[in-house]
Formats: sequence, C-alpha cells, structure tokens
Amino acid sequence: MSEPDLATKVIRFGVFEVDLRTAELRKQGVRIRLPGQSFQVLEALLLRPGELVTREELKQKLWPTDTFGDFEHGLNAAVNRVRDALGDSSDNPRFVETLPRRGYRFIAPVQEEPDPTVKAPPFQNEPTVPAADPVAAVPPSVSAHVRRSARRRWLWAAFAAIAVLVIALLVTWWRIPPAVPVVESVVQLTHDGQPKDSIVSDGSRLYFNVGPYLSRKIAQVSVTGGPTVPVENPFTTSFINSITKDGSALLVVVSNGPPTADPSWFLWSVPLPAGEPRRFSGFETEDVDAFPDGRIIFSQYFEGKDPKGTDSRTDYFIANKDGSNPRKLVSLPGPIGALNVSPDGQRVVVSQELAGDRRLFEIAADGTGLREIRKLSDEGGFPWTLDEKYLMYASRGDIWLLRRKTGLFNHPGKPIRLTNGPLPYCCPYPSHDGKQIFVSGATQRGELVRYDMKSHQFVPFLSGISATDPTFSRDGKWVAYVSYPDDTLWRSRSDGTERMQLTYPPMDVKFPVISPDGAKVSFHNTGFGGDLYVISMDGGKPQKVADLACYASWSPDGNYLFYGDSNWPFQSHIMDLRTGVVVPTLKDFGSGFWLNQETLVVRNKQYTKFVTFNLKTQKLKDLAPDPLGDIETWMISPDAKYIYFTTKGDDPRAMRLRVADHQLETITSLKDLHRTANNNGEINIAPDGSPIFTRDTGYEEIYALNIRWP
Repeated sequence: MSEPDLATKVIRFGVFEVDLRTAELRKQGVRIRLPGQSFQVLEALLLRPGELVTREELKQKLWPTDTFGDFEHGLNAAVNRVRDALGDSSDNPRFVETLPRRGYRFIAPVQEEPDPTVKAPPFQNEPTVPAADPVAAVPPSVSAHVRRSARRRWLWAAFAAIAVLVIALLVTWWRIPPAVPVVESVVQLTHDGQPKDSIVSDGSRLYFNVGPYLSRKIAQVSVTGGPTVPVENPFTTSFINSITKDGSALLVVVSNGPPTADPSWFLWSVPLPAGEPRRFSGFETEDVDAFPDGRIIFSQYFEGKDPKGTDSRTDYFIANKDGSNPRKLVSLPGPIGALNVSPDGQRVVVSQELAGDRRLFEIAADGTGLREIRKLSDEGGFPWTLDEKYLMYASRGDIWLLRRKTGLFNHPGKPIRLTNGPLPYCCPYPSHDGKQIFVSGATQRGELVRYDMKSHQFVPFLSGISATDPTFSRDGKWVAYVSYPDDTLWRSRSDGTERMQLTYPPMDVKFPVISPDGAKVSFHNTGFGGDLYVISMDGGKPQKVADLACYASWSPDGNYLFYGDSNWPFQSHIMDLRTGVVVPTLKDFGSGFWLNQETLVVRNKQYTKFVTFNLKTQKLKDLAPDPLGDIETWMISPDAKYIYFTTKGDDPRAMRLRVADHQLETITSLKDLHRTANNNGEINIAPDGSPIFTRDTGYEEIYALNIRWP
C-alpha cells in the first residue's frame, strides 16, 4: 500500500481526524489513544476508502512472518480496538464494515486535506548588491566619458538589485498564508429541536423558519438566546427571504398551492414586531432582498421547453420599496438561485443554477460590470459580512468564507473553512456588530417506527435503525431503505439480516422502489435536478434510465416505469424498460402509482384529492368526489387496495382511502410524532398494511459562532 503524498497527511471523517505523519487519532481535537498495530489497520483502511482491504493485505503489512494463528487473533483484536476508539459496531457499522472471510472496508466519507505543517520551499533568488562603487576604481587618467558610463552602469545595477529585492519580497508575501478568521466559541441559542433555516436579524432578535418543509412557520428568538416564540401571521406555510435594513418588516414568499406542485409565489411584507401583512401586487417571485434605502430586488423565472432547463432563464429586477417601477438588472440562464445585496447597496451576488453548470456572479447595482466569481458545486447561501470583505456560504456541512476585497495587500479570494464540525451547519447570517455569525446546526438521527393498528402505538421497525423510505418486495421477504442522514441505499431481509449497501457517496438516494420480481430497485439521485436509476438487489453499478426524473413506480408486470420530471413545469412519463421508449403521459401532473396494468393514480393539482388516469381511454377521473384535505405525502398499499396519505395543518393525520368504495379512514393523529424533515415525513407501508414513518430523534438548533477576525 502506497504512502500518501506529504501534502495530504491529515484525513478527516465525521468528528474524527487522523494525522498520518504523527500517527495520531483525534476526536473534536482531543487525542484518542490507539496502539500501533490498530493505527496501522485504520491507516490502511483510510488510504482506500470504500474499497475492500483484504485480510491477506493486512497480514503482509502488519505481520510479515508466517504466524497464521497469532495473525488471526491479533488482527481481530486490532480491528476491535479501532472500532472501540471510533465508537463503532460490527453489527451496525458506521465506519469499519466487515466482509466475512475477506477483509474490511471503510464506509464513511473521508476528506484529505493539506498538512498545515508542510511549508513551501523558500525563495532562492536572493538579490546580490555590488560591494564597491566601480567609479572609485577608475584611474584619474580615464576620461570623463568613461567615468559617466561607469556611474550609469552602477545606477542600473543598483536599480536592478532593488527591483529583484522588491520582487522577492512580493513573492514571499504572496506565499505566506494570510491571517484568517477563527471561531473562538460556539453558543447555542434555541432549544426546541425543530428543523430551522432562513435566519435573518434586526439586531436584537433572530427571525427564522421553523418546522417541516411543507408546513414552514415563522419564529423568533433573542440574539442572546432563549425560548422560541412564534411570529403571528395568517399563512399556513411561508418562507422568509429577507428583512428590511431598518428591521421594520420581514420579506416572505407565500404560495397559492402546495410547495411541491407548480404554485404561484407572492411576496408579502410582515411588519415587526406586529402588524397586518401587506402583499406586493403586480408580480410573482420566489426570491427577494432589500437595499439599504428600502428598494427591493426580486427574481422571476421563465420556463423553457427543454426539460434540462438550458433554454429557461431567471430575470432579476430592482423596484421601489412598494414593488412599483421595476427595471431589469440582469438575466441568467436556468432556475432561480442566490440573491444577496451588499451592505452598502452597491453590489449584488446572484447565481446561475443550470444542471451541471452552477456559477456565482457579481454585478453592480446599476446593472454594469457583471463578472463571474467562481463555479459552484453544493455551495449555497452567500450573504455578505458587514465589512463586505467576505461572502459566507455553507458546503459539505460546514461554514466557509470567500474573500471579496482583494486589493494590493489582500490575498486572492480563496475559500476559507470556518468550521469543521462537530455538527453540520448551514444558513449563515452575520450579527449587526459583526462579531458573530448565526447558523443552524443539526444532529441528524432518525428511527424507523411502525404504527401498530391493533395496539394503536408507534413501535420500532427494523430495530429502529436510522433510515427512511423502506420499500418491500412483493412477497414481503426483502426490504430496501435509505440510511439517514447519509442517504445511501441498503437492502436486507425483512428481519434485518443479510444487509448489503447498494450505493455510495456522492449519490444521495431518495424514494427507492423494489421491482415486482424483487430483482431490482429504482431510485432518485437528488443531485441538482436529479436523475432516475435502477440497480440490482445483489449490488453492482447503478444504471441511469432517465435524466431530471423522480418518483418512479413499477407497472404490475415490471416492464414499465411511471415517473415525473424533477423540474417545473411537471410532466409525467412512462418508459418501456424493454425498449427504452419514453411516452409523455400527463402534463402538469407529478408522478403517481399503478392501480393495475391499465390505470394510474395521481394527486390533483390542488393536492386535495386523487385522480385516476386510464391508459386506454386517456381519461382522467376523480377517485373520490369530495376533497380529502391538504394532502402532504402518500403511498399505495402493496395490494393496491388502499391509498395511504398524510395531511398538513395544526393536527396532521395519517389516513387511508379504500379504492373499491372510496371509504375514508383516519388511522391516527401525527401531531405528537416528530418526523424527519429530510424526506418531508414520507409515509411508507409495511407488508401487513401498517404505516411506517421515520421519527426524528436528532435535533436542530440555532447557534452563534463567535469570530476572531484578523
């Protein structure tokens, strides 16, 4: 096994970091004792993450002599010590997975970073200054012309030496790392455990969205911490976008339909600390920010015909504080992205969000000087610090800074990693005094629970593993599910035995469905836009079957997939898996399920009832004539006799509708079941017809990062 390059001596995973140079294992900065052979085992696994490291390879690395008996006992003991140090388990591994009789595999995501102790070689070309004045050595008999020439040569030599010295100093300065901001301490401000995002502040209080995505509310807390208090407003679901610079009102967007459908989005002003909300008339928008003088900038998305969005665009407009007299600032290809005004109101950052081509731009407030800042991957946010030296953003669960002011004595804008765990953070927002950054931090853990229809209680399912989206084979003997929060696909027997991991990062899996013959699983990869894949239940390479597609369901004979677009405007499709032919099916509808080989069932556009679609007659028909409520998530039973669904509101419920006679039954209230926001509280159905949910056993709070700025 090859040693890593000197520049990549530090490997991080979770809350741990391993220094290969000093042979040290640390957890959140605290050194953990690990014996030499155990550290060598951990090192061998970390150097090949996700790959099988055989027992024979470990034997050759740790026990070169032929001592088979001692090797078996010693290797098992060394691996157990690694697991003890990491708090890992062989039965439910998070880091080290055993492949029986073959070896071991490190299954957690790892990150190699440069060793901060490795320094660049010093600059070699030091200047040389002449030791003596050449004019002084000229004899008196030499002409004045010769003496003047010698003096000029001396001056040129001195000038060259000074130039070399300046260049050397500049290069040395360039190569010396600049002082960077440092998090000195972290203070927890909220303690309610609910999902949170979209943080803004008026200087004395923080305002943020709280609750599941489909039922977002507005709440507040003091900047010094305390109880979470609702901000009263008439909206069922609303999303904070910004706050006016004087702190007098929140700018929120509210839809006229379900957030997962194709609603219209309207901008409202919510007065602070209280008052009657006021709607901005004349336009729709999903994103807005405010200038210091009260003007607003908002975006409008125009959908093209290409499902990949290459011919769609987003226009950005600046308008008066009441939304009147809008003028276009700039247009960018693709859907809506970042939108943040600098504190002085002179510049705006916006992002282009085309699939596979995300970019961040900066433009002056007068519409001039559009320029690209950088390409993007998973980064999001981009509010400014108050001194405008940095943009803040979240990436890979940490908060980063991007330097913006890059004058003569400032280094170029390279990303600065501000946090490194122990929690994943997002949604950065600066305090009004510039000394803190407010963030949302989460400890993500879920527990699969089944609602027992006889005892009327929620009980652990699959031993309460941290997972979402369980799907079952037709005979009920196999289950596939998504591990939470890392979103990888697994399968096992329904009793939890014979577990096998089917996908690996960077894939983020949602909505797996086992095929009718039990041989394959379809799933949605939630990278930007998202694509549809199929993989064997025995493992192997996932096969992409459709771009920008999601929520697939199998026809009863297993020959067709019914799925929807993952971008608006929605269009559903049917793919013949035998030929690859795709037929557009329902315009303006998302995906649904097969009731039988000739009939599909979908939600109506208002998400208040279910509709059937006959493939032969091409006719839509209401499945139940009366509205069923505000439908949140839904699933068809394994025998296709029932449609299970959940409702939103102050008293959410789990319900089911019998297909044959439209009989509606309330199963239970979900008011006291804290479901994970990760999968919008999806409902799933066990082979015996009992509903399954993922109970959120983690927590999400707002924290203040106290920063020492350079």
